[in-house]
Amino acid sequence: MNTLIAQNLNILIDFLAKRDLTALSPDELQAKYKINQADLLILFGGSIPEGAGVFAKAHQQNIAKNYLLVGGAGHTTEALRQKMQLSLADIDISSKSEAEIFALYLKNKYNITDCLLETKSTNCGNNITNALELLKNLDLKPKSIIFMQDATMQNRMDAGFRKYCPCDTTLINYATYKVHFTVQNDKLCLEQNNI
Repeated sequence: MNTLIAQNLNILIDFLAKRDLTALSPDELQAKYKINQADLLILFGGSIPEGAGVFAKAHQQNIAKNYLLVGGAGHTTEALRQKMQLSLADIDISSKSEAEIFALYLKNKYNITDCLLETKSTNCGNNITNALELLKNLDLKPKSIIFMQDATMQNRMDAGFRKYCPCDTTLINYATYKVHFTVQNDKLCLEQNNI
């Protein structure tokens, strides 16, 4: 019975935690999309702190020409503040937006300081519309966008992008993490190395 539960959970996870690349790397971009670098990489707020590490690794590989952090304050913000406060112990983040929190974390841990910020969004839908409005105001017209979100929200972000983004833009999903289940000793367990 646990094997069937694990299989069904993994089907749901694969549906929600959408990844269009097997790895977030220039080689994978070249292999699948015939580009070495995307025009834009976006990390949406609401992701787990480890998502910032995935974003940072992609940044260090020069995966995009521009980088954007998106997120104001919404239903996940307080949980993110509590988790990130441990890493940002010397900084009061109690009133910071999700984008500002990720920016501080990326600066302190990875010395990344070149990200654009969208700080007004309050939900998944206006995360996208506000990000696109910011790009319009900056006269940035990306032809390829990699976007990253919490695994439970990635497919929803994809649907929002497909509704609001210009149809000639290549949209590339990469959920910040993807966990799968397995059965060991007749117990349901998470597989190791799931980020």
